[in-house]
Amino acid sequence: MADDARIKITSEPVTLHIGKALKLDGKRLTVNAEGPAAGLCVYLHRGAGFKGVNLNFTGVIYGPEGKKAEMEKATLRGTIITSGEVKLKKETAITYTEEDQRSVSATINTP
Repeated sequence: MADDARIKITSEPVTLHIGKALKLDGKRLTVNAEGPAAGLCVYLHRGAGFKGVNLNFTGVIYGPEGKKAEMEKATLRGTIITSGEVKLKKETAITYTEEDQRSVSATINTP
C-alpha cells in the first residue's frame, strides 16, 4: 500500500477473507481507525498469515486455522485470535477495552 494511506470503513461489519497472506506495510497506514474493533475482521483461512508494519489498525485478526500474525511498529485496537503463531515486534501496542470485547464477542462465533 502507498505511504500515508487511510482505509475508512463506512458500512460494517466488513470481513476480509485471506487465503494465503496479507501484508500491510508503508510509512503511515491507517485502517478503520475511527471505527469499532468489531467493524473489521481479517479472517485468516487455513495456513494464511498477516503482517502489519507501520500500521494503525482497528479490528480483529481472526484465524482459527491461521499460520501466523505479526505486527511491528504498529498500534492495534482490537485483538488477534489465532491457533498459529503471534509475533508482536518492536514498538507495537494493543488496546482491547471492555467495550471492544463485548462488540467482538457478539460478532465472532467460536465453537
